[in-house]
Amino acid sequence: MIPRAVRVAFPLASLAICYWSAVVSPPRTALASRSLPISSGLVQARELSSRADEAFKRGRFAEAAVALEALEARTPDSVVVLNLLAQSYEKLDRWTDAADRWEHYLSVSPTPEEACPGLPRAYEAQGKPDEAFKAYERCHQLMPADADLALFLAQAQIRRGDFAAARRVITPALAANDRYVDLHVVMAVLDRQDGHRDAALRQCERALELEPGNADAAAIRDSLRSGR
Repeated sequence: MIPRAVRVAFPLASLAICYWSAVVSPPRTALASRSLPISSGLVQARELSSRADEAFKRGRFAEAAVALEALEARTPDSVVVLNLLAQSYEKLDRWTDAADRWEHYLSVSPTPEEACPGLPRAYEAQGKPDEAFKAYERCHQLMPADADLALFLAQAQIRRGDFAAARRVITPALAANDRYVDLHVVMAVLDRQDGHRDAALRQCERALELEPGNADAAAIRDSLRSGR
């Protein structure tokens, strides 16, 4: 999955250079007669984009949301605006609004996987575990080879007590990403659940080899060694 910092920076850059898309251009033949309103609309869109960009980068998410909502009213299917607006709502704990924008983003974006894991986490924050689980499934289906999305889905399946399903998701992900510590930890949980003590210990040891200070792996290892 694209690192979170890059996922944030890309829509910010896009917003800065694509503010003009907030105004729906009329047919070329109408430009002469409508030049003043178009110019005014472009200026306003540029100002809103600049305001949203600056506020978001400085962590003023309430201010960013106001400007982004105004841009959204102009172009409700703008994936750049939807992405930043959903992230702003997350920062403001407006989880219902965040889920709504991520759902819309999923339906219109050429890269719908960028709504993950924002969408399922927005449902979790609302106390909607069933909707969150379905969203994790949808995210994994979008990019089944993505190790992060496999991890998120497997963790959700474990919370539901579906250990067999979690193993089916984690096994190929771990085979392709041996250096991903959290995958080893989850596999250790599954091995311990299935009574495979030695296999669970090996997973813990591998996780601690990759990340010596990993508290989860150490706790599972110590528990197994003590017979708990």
